[in-house]
Amino acid sequence: MGAVRKVESAASTRVGKGARYRADWRDPQGRKHAKTFATKKEALHHLAIVEGDKARGSYVDPSGARQRFGDYAKTYVDNQQWRPSTRALVASSMKNHVLPVLADRPIGVIRRSEIQAFVTGLTAKLAPTTVETVYTTVRCIFRSAVRDRIIIDSPCDHIKLPEIVKKEVQCLTRDQVSSLIEHMHPRFRALVSVGVGTGLRPGEIFGLRVPRIDFLRRRLSVEEQLQTLSGHAPCFTPLKTKASQRTVPVPPFVIEALSLHLAEFPSTDVVFTTPEGALINRTRFHDRFWTPARIAAGLPASITPHSMRHTYVSTLIGQGTHPKAIQALVGHASIKTTMDEYGHLFPESNEQTTAALENVFGPSAAKLPTNNEGELRRNA
Repeated sequence: MGAVRKVESAASTRVGKGARYRADWRDPQGRKHAKTFATKKEALHHLAIVEGDKARGSYVDPSGARQRFGDYAKTYVDNQQWRPSTRALVASSMKNHVLPVLADRPIGVIRRSEIQAFVTGLTAKLAPTTVETVYTTVRCIFRSAVRDRIIIDSPCDHIKLPEIVKKEVQCLTRDQVSSLIEHMHPRFRALVSVGVGTGLRPGEIFGLRVPRIDFLRRRLSVEEQLQTLSGHAPCFTPLKTKASQRTVPVPPFVIEALSLHLAEFPSTDVVFTTPEGALINRTRFHDRFWTPARIAAGLPASITPHSMRHTYVSTLIGQGTHPKAIQALVGHASIKTTMDEYGHLFPESNEQTTAALENVFGPSAAKLPTNNEGELRRNA
């Protein structure tokens, strides 16, 4: 239990001169703390709150809230078990947007209104999706501080974010795929076939290795991806999620394209490399090979390497493939992700319901007696 004792305070413009009451207590770790109040009643009330918080396990060390946001954020970031790409993204967000504004602020004095002003400032210069990404990092840091008993609650409460307008996916037609292959650099023509024929993510295509392809059974396994992190050379990294590790059936036209590719550009490891034989840097591939081929094929700038994956999914949907099967084939962690991204491509449920009922009950309904036939039977 804590204790309250009377103390004499020196004269000051804030509290004046005279008797004061100091509350002394120990935190759950046994460390001593003290705080002075104008009245004994206030001191006792504070001790009651402290003891209650200790009993509930919700005690917060008041000294913790005085540490700088930047110091706590560094500890938080350093301790996370993120994929390299995620760590690079967070590091960029912290350096360019978060720390210049919040680094030197005591973490316990940052208020909700300050976070809202921070988000509003970002909205004026960044895309809504980027604002959400930066804010999510800040929110996670404050949530961690609450769990660590550094602060009582998070200021990231009821923060209004900019609206994200979902863009419809851009898909390729059969003629556009043919034109893109025709104008693509010879080393990457098979890459287009793999993209539209298997639905692999660009990084998964760049990281595709020959031993992962089963030419006899016409399937390939996705086990890693190739990524280019800022300031680093391309490297192999773990897949996006556990669901991303999968086996994908490969149609005959892709098997043929891969066979021809490996006959012309032999490899026992990575299938697709640059003309110099190096691993593919995604940005340089886009600028050096994809964009020239896209322009030559007469395709809009909205067509990106990811459009090959969208084309694969839209083709499966058009052929009536079940959403759960599509989820497994493209490596989404949940069906929600699949439907959020591609739900608008599925046929309208009302049309499907009407067609299904007509197919089942239509023939029987056609055999029902007309009003005149029914009247004749009743009279007979």
